[in-house]
Amino acid sequence: MNTRYIFTLSLVLILAAAVTAGNFLILPKYQEVSTVQAEIETVNEQIQQQKEKFAQLKKLKRQLEDYSEEMKIIDNVFPEEPVMPFLYLYIQGLCSENGVVLDNISAEFLAASISGADLKGINFNLQFTGTYDTTKKFLNKLENSARLFITEDFSLKSASPDAGAGEVFNVSITTKTFSY
Repeated sequence: MNTRYIFTLSLVLILAAAVTAGNFLILPKYQEVSTVQAEIETVNEQIQQQKEKFAQLKKLKRQLEDYSEEMKIIDNVFPEEPVMPFLYLYIQGLCSENGVVLDNISAEFLAASISGADLKGINFNLQFTGTYDTTKKFLNKLENSARLFITEDFSLKSASPDAGAGEVFNVSITTKTFSY
């Protein structure tokens, strides 16, 4: 009976030592491993999300490449830099194409915002002479040009006191265009 008691007691002590070792040595390591595995899983999910975003961006890039001609038109409408000599030449060309004589042109830079987009605005003051029909053609071409022009002010005065069918007018226009 004595050996049986010693055997049971030693078995209980070994079991208690194993439980204690499990609680103080193995359990913290297990929790640490579980935490690291959870972190690895989180990082893998983030990597997967980044891969999905990257794939979406690649798909979007391919879709935008299909619209390269339309994007060129937008770049023409809103160039990155307002190149004044080209704008002056463009307006002079419109005037000569439509039969009006450009008397004066001046420009003023200003800050503008359209639907939250930061754009640089340019106000143009144009004075020219032309008949009613040529003025109408000029304004129509200006409004329908590839570049965005917004006419803000318009003044039409007779150039001569004689009223006739081909009467010449002094025209003053304030128009606005934009760049990035």
